[in-house]
Amino acid sequence: MLPVRSHAPPVEAGGASPWKEMSFPMDLDVFDEPSDVELAAIELEWPLIAAELELVGAEIAVLTATSPSELDWRRLRRAERRRLRALVELLDLTASVLGRPVECDRAAA
Repeated sequence: MLPVRSHAPPVEAGGASPWKEMSFPMDLDVFDEPSDVELAAIELEWPLIAAELELVGAEIAVLTATSPSELDWRRLRRAERRRLRALVELLDLTASVLGRPVECDRAAA
């Protein structure tokens, strides 16, 4: 019979679990609800988040297909363009709020 491997620390005979010593009380009151400003920021970023989720879905479809079809590649290109368009719109919106252009490294984009 093969030995059983455990990732947990060994429990001493008759002793308490070592996890109890390592645990710490968690105060759930520390985790407040998002503020109105944070919710507004999420709302502004949501089109970019949605575009990135769509891009990940298209990438998964291409990577997991045995032989990606032309439709899979088109979906990936379209998702990449939507993500870039959403990013540009968010940067333009940010620039208009800040009152100055946002610096962007064109080589990285």
